[in-house]
Amino acid sequence: MPSAPPPPSMTSSATDAVRPYTYKKRPYAQACLACKARKIRCVEADNPPCKACRTARIPCEFPERSVRRRRSAAAPTAPSASDAESAAGVIERRLERRLQRIEEALRLSPPRRVRRSSVKSDGEGEGDGEGDDGSSSEEELEPPRFTLGAAELPVYHGETSMHEDAVIDPSPKTSSSAPTNKPSVDASQWTHEDIRALTRLRHKYAAADEGEALMDAYFTWASPSTAVVNRRLFLRDMAVNGPYFSDLLLLVMYRSGLRFSPNLTEQERTIRSERYMNLILQMIAEELSKPSSIVTTQALLSLAGTQSARGEHTQAWMFTGMAIRMIQDLGIHLAIEEPSLDANMDQETREVRVRLYWSAYCWDKSISLAMGREPALTIWSYASPPAVLLNESDDDWEWRPFFPGGGNLDLVLRYPRTTSMTNYVLKYYVVLNQILEEILINMYSPHRPQARSVTFIRNADEKLKKWWDELPPAIKLDKARLPEFCPPTNITLLNLLYHCARILLYRPLLTVRAQPAGATRSLEVCRGEAIEIHAILSLWGRTYGNINMVYLIMYTTFVAAGVDVILLRIGDERTREEALERVHLSLSILEQVSGQGPGIRRGISIIASQLQATMQRHFAPSNGTGFAESAVRNKAHDTTPMTQPQTIDALTGPGFHDPLAPIAFQSPALFDDPQALADLLGESNVCTDDPFAFLTADGWDEMRLAA
Repeated sequence: MPSAPPPPSMTSSATDAVRPYTYKKRPYAQACLACKARKIRCVEADNPPCKACRTARIPCEFPERSVRRRRSAAAPTAPSASDAESAAGVIERRLERRLQRIEEALRLSPPRRVRRSSVKSDGEGEGDGEGDDGSSSEEELEPPRFTLGAAELPVYHGETSMHEDAVIDPSPKTSSSAPTNKPSVDASQWTHEDIRALTRLRHKYAAADEGEALMDAYFTWASPSTAVVNRRLFLRDMAVNGPYFSDLLLLVMYRSGLRFSPNLTEQERTIRSERYMNLILQMIAEELSKPSSIVTTQALLSLAGTQSARGEHTQAWMFTGMAIRMIQDLGIHLAIEEPSLDANMDQETREVRVRLYWSAYCWDKSISLAMGREPALTIWSYASPPAVLLNESDDDWEWRPFFPGGGNLDLVLRYPRTTSMTNYVLKYYVVLNQILEEILINMYSPHRPQARSVTFIRNADEKLKKWWDELPPAIKLDKARLPEFCPPTNITLLNLLYHCARILLYRPLLTVRAQPAGATRSLEVCRGEAIEIHAILSLWGRTYGNINMVYLIMYTTFVAAGVDVILLRIGDERTREEALERVHLSLSILEQVSGQGPGIRRGISIIASQLQATMQRHFAPSNGTGFAESAVRNKAHDTTPMTQPQTIDALTGPGFHDPLAPIAFQSPALFDDPQALADLLGESNVCTDDPFAFLTADGWDEMRLAA
């Protein structure tokens, strides 16, 4: 008897036990963005606004997926052809916008730097249309591609570089990241006293009091003239160990501050300077094995200024070149030409980079003057000088004369309230150095065909006069309206360099034989500017004493003295007497500051030797006893070193308390004859570091004066 089949229920349960079961994830209820953020139930989500958003009176917004889900639930019908076409149009427009954003990110601005030598000569480009095959001209070529790298390491590479970061990558992952070495402590609410209390803890190579004094001496005398270091940022980062502080830069400040310490003897100053210099050279060797940085560049520029004043001109030139290379390695020069290139950096970083470039640019002109060489960092290749974009109100702090050791307390108490105006003065200083660059390249370069061009002299003089007329009265020193107290170093140097630039512009006309008509005006210009320089130097001496001068102030003194020696050769009796007084004043000033700045001793030797030759040849005893007595005074100045600076009350020499009277020439025949000056001075080389470079081995040429 066959067995009965199993019950259906048993078969079904066995099959269910074998079949796997797939669990479906329960979908979350739709919720608005506000309820999701608050992690609460979104009541009445099907009919927005929801209850919570109505109560809070805030917009009720749903994520895109929830909107699609609600729309699909409300209209479950299949999409029509028109809906598909509209969706395709939306996608197409999105792709077009995305492609446009990519193209804008990859697009580079056209180059603004155009070599003047690349300008087409007459006749070029005037074809008849033959050969115009649609190829682009030189101006229409695609600009070269380059990148500044990331913000924490903005190294400049061009398109010929083998480095991987030479490929332009506009993604914000590498171009907009913030520097990693920013200070982690917010010091914006700290007072100046709080910051200085913390900086005292960072002096590792000097006692706290001594280190603070040397640092203040640097910021009082050296820093305003070069504007390399932002005082506010340096002190802040010194307190919190930020990116704009380093032990190398601090040691450079120590060494510079020793120069402006009149309480130290020359032997003490030399011993301590050598000790700091050994540490500095070791740190520089370590820094050169690392990527370029802002703070290392600042240290090299500041050290170059100190070495130049100490007479180590070769080291100063090398340190300046290293700093310029670091600036180019960081790509700072590119952002000067095209400010949008560093738009990914924060405002503080951009301002530091811009100020560093212009500080290096100005110092490059200073050391080029001192060494008689062509500038290394130039802008003459630009179609037009780039704008000087500086925050005028930044780094504007109360300036007071500071003397380590507590000297001249009476002056410190009587000195009026003054601000440094560092960036404000730097803007005008940069424009003046741009004109000075043109003078050096056109008038003192043997490789320029338009050197000593009368047309250039006329145009450059118009630029200088326009600059002087536009100079604000707050930072202008006029001989007829000098203040009671001398202003800070940067303002004094700004005015001295203007007068020095006019002398350098016209002085080569005194050395060429082919004198153009009216060229004798050059001697009058040089004489007038020399008088202005001595008036400002007298103001400095009456206020501070003949101490604590930066190297460029000493150089302008040397240039003015060179003009006065020339006046001793060709002037009338009154002209020679007044010029001789100014020469003695110049030698006295230079002798006193030579203890702090030995680099000017070569200039003293040049002026003294030419003065001695002039006295022996032209001022014989038969001409009167006045010049003989002056020669004795000059000999005493040359043989007696002045190691200790005089006090303000002791400055009773000629020119300090009495205003300089204007000089009136009484030999019109001499100055109206252009060939007379050429016969006197001869034709030979000119140089910025030696006003008598045109002299031959036989010395001055004799001049035949009409009876």
